Amino acid sequence: MNKTTVYLTDDQTAAYDAFSRQDARPKAEIIREALDAYAANRAWRLPQAVGIFDDLGVDSTNVDDWLRANWRPE
Repeated sequence: MNKTTVYLTDDQTAAYDAFSRQDARPKAEIIREALDAYAANRAWRLPQAVGIFDDLGVDSTNVDDWLRANWRPE
C-alpha cells in the first residue's frame, strides 16, 4: 500500500470521523472503500496514444483486444 495526504473540509472531517466511529472501522478503510466505489462507477477514458505508434501493432481493427489485454488504469 501507498500512503498519501488528503486535505478535507471541516464538514468532511466531521462526517468521516462519525462514519469511522459508527462502523468501528479505520478511517483509511473508509476512504479506500469510497475511492473503490467512485472508480467502479467512473467511465475510464481511452489513452490518447492508441494507434499512434506502429511498433505497438495497435490500430482501429484490434484496439479493443489490445486494451482488454494491456490497459491498467493507475
